[in-house]
Amino acid sequence: MNTPLSTAQPDLFGSADVLPPGFVFTPGFVTPAEEAALIALAATLPFAEARYHQYTARRRVVAWGSARHAITGDEPKRQPLQALPPLLQALRTRLGTWAGLAADEIVQVLMSEYRPGTPLGWHRDAPQYELIAGVSLGGPARLRLRPWPPESGDRNEVISLDLAPRSAYRMSGPARWGWQHGLPPVPAQRWSVTMRSARR
Repeated sequence: MNTPLSTAQPDLFGSADVLPPGFVFTPGFVTPAEEAALIALAATLPFAEARYHQYTARRRVVAWGSARHAITGDEPKRQPLQALPPLLQALRTRLGTWAGLAADEIVQVLMSEYRPGTPLGWHRDAPQYELIAGVSLGGPARLRLRPWPPESGDRNEVISLDLAPRSAYRMSGPARWGWQHGLPPVPAQRWSVTMRSARR
């Protein structure tokens, strides 16, 4: 069963009957001007392909702080959080406040570039991280969620949520640990900023 949700239906997003417990969605988290500034920042960053063990993802990333993924290309070592650009420092503070965290509890910041046609396969984030929060920039995307592990529910039970530009989401608790997420190929150029806290 596929349950599609549109960001034009904001009344759905507070309902535990629709989204997994611990999943929070907020449209318009950043303003159009803030989005434009973040996209302009992206144009200056050294994006490189993300590698997951032997697999190279089609999206390109820049990372600051703690992480498990190697980054190839001209920037093989990730950057420390102290090198986080001021725009992302401000966003880190806002996302932390929104999630009930101090900014320094967010130990990793990842900016991803999705060129048209780039997917993100089914996955759960690395286990050393706890809360996951993200902001969408540029083109739209459709986030898909399904129960994990397979024995916990029907693998065909998929919730699809439209991530409009400038929206934010966060995952904690059951949504973080009991569900997988992924994106089908995006229709247009898109960026995302993902921030993660350390697992307690």
